[in-house]
Amino acid sequence: MEIYSWNVNGIRSVAKKGFESWFNSTKPEILCLQEVRAEKDQLPEFLHDIEGYYSFWNPCQKKKGYSGVGILSQIEPDEVNYGMGIDEFDEEGRIVQLVFPDWVLNSVYFPNGGQGEERLDYKLRFYDAFLENSLQWLEQGKHVITLGDYNTCHKEIDIARPKENENVSGFLPIERAWIDKYVQNGELLEAPNDEASRRSQIVRTKKNGRFLFSFLPSGEYYIAAVACPYSARDSKRILPFKYQRWGAKVKVDGQAKTVKAVLEKVLEYDH
Repeated sequence: MEIYSWNVNGIRSVAKKGFESWFNSTKPEILCLQEVRAEKDQLPEFLHDIEGYYSFWNPCQKKKGYSGVGILSQIEPDEVNYGMGIDEFDEEGRIVQLVFPDWVLNSVYFPNGGQGEERLDYKLRFYDAFLENSLQWLEQGKHVITLGDYNTCHKEIDIARPKENENVSGFLPIERAWIDKYVQNGELLEAPNDEASRRSQIVRTKKNGRFLFSFLPSGEYYIAAVACPYSARDSKRILPFKYQRWGAKVKVDGQAKTVKAVLEKVLEYDH
């Protein structure tokens, strides 16, 4: 199975730039979308009824044209949750959660904490609520797969000019500490590309470059090679990324290696 994730930064905008063509040629088994920024009746026409797909959309209820997430899936879930059951978070349309027999899939657009202390507090409380939600599923014996934009860079290699950004939301010590906690408490894995690829992605976005992660659970289930270039000046260049099984082959320095082997090298993680 292949799962794709894409922060589209406005589904109506990306629809004008070849999204339908990409979707029809790729035919992803599952596609997670973030920053949809549209009501259901504003979605591009071809997304209203795609043959062979179940579609799930969660627009922001608080402000039109803001946040919003979605999932297109060839597999019918047993259950769908549009949020975490917490009104202050759910009203912003930040989560679609699909529940399958032995795994849970989340498409999440985590809050940005850059609009002041109140918003940073909101972001951190959202983080904690989401961690609790993930752990509850893990305790039930389900794998938890979370794809999306965490709005935080974890390590210095993941952002241009780390020293200059250490007091900026998105790279604050308290935000990065939560990612550490998320990884440790849930026995979850970061899924970056090899170091050279990460650096090249950041260089491409020049001085505002950021590398934003997605996370997956440990265990031989799904894993990913992910690089998410982000630039405040060029945010429309955020691209889709593909999630594959542990045994999938990826190219590193011109050599084919399994995703598992790449992760073990990058994270020094003994699976």
